[in-house]
Amino acid sequence: MPPIDDSIRRELIRRARDKKARQSVFSPSAPCDWRCHQVRKPESGLPFTEVEAWHFIADSLENDCQCHEIVLDKPPGKIGYVIKLPGYPGCPEIYIKLTLTANKINGRSFHDSEF
Repeated sequence: MPPIDDSIRRELIRRARDKKARQSVFSPSAPCDWRCHQVRKPESGLPFTEVEAWHFIADSLENDCQCHEIVLDKPPGKIGYVIKLPGYPGCPEIYIKLTLTANKINGRSFHDSEF
């Protein structure tokens, strides 16, 4: 999986920080598994709030976490961005998948990694 380019990284960060430019919307053609309230924050063990999850994503991207481009099955051929980050000690990694639309960032996944 190739890493993302800096312009994509900057755009993901910008939109993740902007409450008007972020969403986690489910549709049959673009399913969403956004369970941030079930994921424990790595530093405290407390569950994420919606806002904390988005800031965690932006902070991690600003700190040059690995983020890879993938080709999605739903919708077919669309590009997604995957981030896997360490979870709270003793917990699985945190799995995050994002997509970009014309002017929004869509949170497709935020949950404990199942892999």
